[in-house]
Amino acid sequence: MPIADPTLPLPHGTDVVTSIEQVVSGHTLAVGTVGRVVGSAGEHVDLQVLGVGVVRYRRADVQPFRAGQLRYAVAREAA
Repeated sequence: MPIADPTLPLPHGTDVVTSIEQVVSGHTLAVGTVGRVVGSAGEHVDLQVLGVGVVRYRRADVQPFRAGQLRYAVAREAA
C-alpha cells in the first residue's frame, strides 16, 4: 500500500502535510503546512491547522505525514 495513494481514505486524527498553497481568512498556508484530519466529505478533507482553524482541502492535495500512523489507522478501520 503506497502511502501517497490519494484514493486511500484518511481517518480522523491522521496528521497530513499539504501540497498546495492556500489563502484562508487572510492567512497564507504554504506548501508543507501540517494539519490533522477532523472530517471528510467526498473528495475533500477538513484539517485542523494550529493558529488558523479548520480548513478544507481536496484529498489529492494532502499526503499522510507519518507512514506508520496511516498504516495503523487503516488496519484499525478494517478490524
